[in-house]
Amino acid sequence: MQFKYPELLYALFVLIIPILVHLFQLQRYTKVPFTNVQLLKNIERETRKSARLKKWLVLVTRMLALACIIIAFAQPFTSEYTANEEIQTSIYIDNSLSMKAKGSNGELLREQINAFIENGTYENDNISFHANFYSFNQNSPAQLKESLISLGYQSYPVNFENELLRIQTQGNLHPKSRLVIISDFQAYQYAFSELLNSLENETLLMKTTPVRSNNISIDSVYTSDYSATNITINAIIESQTPTSEAISVTLYNGPAIYGKTSVELQNNTGIASFSIPTNQTFMGKLSVEDNSLAFDNDFYFTYTIPKTIEILNIGKNPDYLRKIFDQASFNFQTSSLNQVNYGELNDKQFIVLNEIEEFSNALVSQIRDFVVDGGHVLVIPAVNADRNSYNQLFETMGMGSMLPKETSTLKITDINFEHPIFNKVFDRNVDNFQYPTSNAHFVPSFGASTPILSFQNRASFINATSVESGQVYFVSSPLTGSDSNFTNSPLIVPVFYNMATQSHGIQEIQYKIATGTTIDVNTSIRQDEVLSLQNENLSFIPVQKISKNKVTLALNDQVQKSGFYNVIKGDASLKQIALNYSRKESKLDYVAVENLSINQNISITNSIENLLAKIDASYEINWLFKWFLAFSVLFLFFEMLILKYFKL
Repeated sequence: MQFKYPELLYALFVLIIPILVHLFQLQRYTKVPFTNVQLLKNIERETRKSARLKKWLVLVTRMLALACIIIAFAQPFTSEYTANEEIQTSIYIDNSLSMKAKGSNGELLREQINAFIENGTYENDNISFHANFYSFNQNSPAQLKESLISLGYQSYPVNFENELLRIQTQGNLHPKSRLVIISDFQAYQYAFSELLNSLENETLLMKTTPVRSNNISIDSVYTSDYSATNITINAIIESQTPTSEAISVTLYNGPAIYGKTSVELQNNTGIASFSIPTNQTFMGKLSVEDNSLAFDNDFYFTYTIPKTIEILNIGKNPDYLRKIFDQASFNFQTSSLNQVNYGELNDKQFIVLNEIEEFSNALVSQIRDFVVDGGHVLVIPAVNADRNSYNQLFETMGMGSMLPKETSTLKITDINFEHPIFNKVFDRNVDNFQYPTSNAHFVPSFGASTPILSFQNRASFINATSVESGQVYFVSSPLTGSDSNFTNSPLIVPVFYNMATQSHGIQEIQYKIATGTTIDVNTSIRQDEVLSLQNENLSFIPVQKISKNKVTLALNDQVQKSGFYNVIKGDASLKQIALNYSRKESKLDYVAVENLSINQNISITNSIENLLAKIDASYEINWLFKWFLAFSVLFLFFEMLILKYFKL
């Protein structure tokens, strides 16, 4: 039992007064003379003992009546919480894309929101609503109701731990508050077991369950089989459960249908392949038909004609480089060390420092700035390379140093197949080709380099080092003369070709809608210029990092709908990109919430009605002052009966 005004209970000390009066104001028997004792025959005698008992009973009833009146004015009540506690219930509604799945009365998310509105819970000031990355406006019940109705789906994969932290930092979740989680509890999404069992709050879990557990989706798209005229687009189709039916896949180029195919799924997975031309821009959309989740039935991608890559070779001008870069996609230029136009370096994507004996300070400074701003450089040392000059270049970029030249003959035997340089070069790991050799090489001592090709003793022959936004490739041996026969190896073409093509940035055919997604745009802008992303319904300026020849855009949480977007600079469109929802939500695998209730603070409910009934019951206050007033009247009535009828 609790009291609204507990300070009034101090008045109970008043009960000492009648006790003191009773103890010190003792009545004595008085002798009354009678002339005729015969008059006493009809008087009922009252003994001294019965008189005392009667007085004690009267005293007790009076004290109980007074105590009940005092307690009634203190307003006693019963409740789950104390009178001074303001208990807040934070209701978290999962509005991730998986909540689009159909329940018995429509989409899972809409089912729960309609139940809240029908029960009028949005009018309770002690209840706050939260969704992914969002808390509801509670200025008025009407505004809150409107926010619930207009709540959309969150396109970004959700981290529940971050959401719980966000609710806590808003002050809505302290140890005496209640947390309600309404979700389908997808297995990928939450590490519930440890997280929830560590909470001190009372926690209610309500799991929503779709009527269908099967989902067919386009999981991902990739390219293969490059040629001068065509490229193959491959779409991985997945089904949640085994199916014997062929899945129809349609490819669109813009609004027009480009092709259709059927896919038989083996082990719930199949691949749909389409060939598209490489000499035109392609705005592709792949579609499947599925009655379960709809957000993953479409997959967008773009293919654009690659731009010419600007390559500058400084130093020796060997024929093998001209042969490798003698294609329309490259603009290969060469310059001697004394004729370098430093003003044109910023217009290049790939620079080859080809067997230069000694670098000038001006070139070292220019190369450093070029790499820091995102450029790619290939360093091939000269036979008589000045180590101090080379180390000045490397140390300026924070790479490390080049150790003295070694003259032992070594085979180049190890290929790092996982490196991006060899992406789609080999169908499988190869170990039976004729190994090139090196008769002399400089040993690199770089702190954070990655080997691309290595000698038989595991020392690096070609390695790559990231320097801020750029990349530096280092070849240990000179490639002309007798120090190495690597130029005769078939490896030189894919290695140097891919170095150049990746300097321009690998063409991404699609991007994922996620908080960590970045988009590289090969352009230069002034300090007062910005790039924006636009489509027919949305235009916004993303966070951007500016380099000399590149701008990196960060999506954060500004995009909520998949589709095609244009990168705009001023009034011109620089690039078209495709954005797709994450496929994490496509997996209809769920956590068994009954296994999460290890903590005694956690309970499970199966409907909004039961959930709200439990919440309302906890806020319910049972006032008891009427009972105490009734008891005070009852004790006064008992006193009257005792005074009138109590005779012994």
